[in-house]
Amino acid sequence: MSALTVLSRPLVEVIRKRTSQRRYLPEWLAPELKRRLSQHLQALPTPPFAPACRFTLVEATVGEARAARTLGTYGAIHGARQYIVGAVTRGTRDMENYGYLLEEIVLFATDLGLGTCWLGGSFNRSGFARAMGLRDEEWLPAISPVGPVSPTRSYSDRLLRWQVRSEHRKPWNELFFHDTPGNPATETSAGAYATVLEMVRLAPSASNRQPWRILKEYNRPVFHIYLQRNPLYTAAAKTILPSGDIQRLDIGIALYHFEGAAREAGLKGRWQVLDTVPPFPKAEYVVSWNGLTAK
Repeated sequence: MSALTVLSRPLVEVIRKRTSQRRYLPEWLAPELKRRLSQHLQALPTPPFAPACRFTLVEATVGEARAARTLGTYGAIHGARQYIVGAVTRGTRDMENYGYLLEEIVLFATDLGLGTCWLGGSFNRSGFARAMGLRDEEWLPAISPVGPVSPTRSYSDRLLRWQVRSEHRKPWNELFFHDTPGNPATETSAGAYATVLEMVRLAPSASNRQPWRILKEYNRPVFHIYLQRNPLYTAAAKTILPSGDIQRLDIGIALYHFEGAAREAGLKGRWQVLDTVPPFPKAEYVVSWNGLTAK
């Protein structure tokens, strides 16, 4: 990350505050909020990997016949008039980069007092692609509505939140490990990185499956990040997200939470893809945080 995003309050507070919002007031963003958000989309931090991403604010006038044909979220979102829409150049770790940057934007919008909601499958992908001018070498993995939130939740919204386990998070002993995959990490063994790992635990993911696993090396601030796929999402990946694996977006989100919280705590380091790492059963290695190397 080129620089820590400047927020009005600590990042860890924003992470704890943010929840998915599906009902919005049918209002345009206030001019100042729109200006700040639009400027932010043009000055994003550097993601961990090479594929380039770009983001824009797409507006749809609710009720217009043309907007109804070209943009849509299949009933998942109500009232929103603005959406954060992005594109990533196809390449190795493209989905992880996109997840990293869209989560950065989502948290920035949260700090502005706006609602957001990750959508990786339940939206009209072709409509939003046309709206932002998607190029041949790009794809559009996910979007988020952004705007003022309705003060009330509908029954269907509460039911959906229950179905996707919106408030549920896995415990530490299922996600974080110390030295070997069979040795769960604790806040004590995590040391200075305890808050960092807790922010990763709180990261959003598809149906809250939390597919990341993190292995900390013994007595060294080196953390290896793995993807442990959920069979349901592996089988449905081509249907839910024709251009890629939706759980790789989740890894990108986790990477942003890790790095953002680490930098806020003054813990220096950088992402590195290593040739040799400890094996992790039923999981794929993604990248390592090397806290021994300042950046």
